[in-house]
Amino acid sequence: MSVAEAARRLGVTPRAVRNRLRRGTLKSRAKGNAGHEVYLPTSKGPENGSGGGQGTGPGDGQGDRLEELANELHEERELRAAAELRAAVAVREVELVREALAELRADRDRLAELLRAALDRPVWWERLARALRGRWPGA
Repeated sequence: MSVAEAARRLGVTPRAVRNRLRRGTLKSRAKGNAGHEVYLPTSKGPENGSGGGQGTGPGDGQGDRLEELANELHEERELRAAAELRAAVAVREVELVREALAELRADRDRLAELLRAALDRPVWWERLARALRGRWPGA
């Protein structure tokens, strides 16, 4: 059967099956370009010579559980690294937003000053009258 099918039957990931093949706890043979054909034992228990089902050998499921836990740990580390990366990106985005806010506040203050100056400036006819008064002596 294929690696994927063996993984389904054993209740583990395909990576776990490939690791078992590498360690030699499962047997397989090359299947050309199609990968490996995995041979699973027909049963686990007293009838296949593994003992009374008790013990700490590779057939009692502890090695499987250990491998599952190692895979879970690896996945959790990947998730943590991704979360840390997202957090770093978020921190940088906050910094950029704060910089943009400071620039916008500076623009607001500059425009408020220009508006104040424009509102304090005399109207056109008042400026004209002052200019004309300064031209004629005695006016």
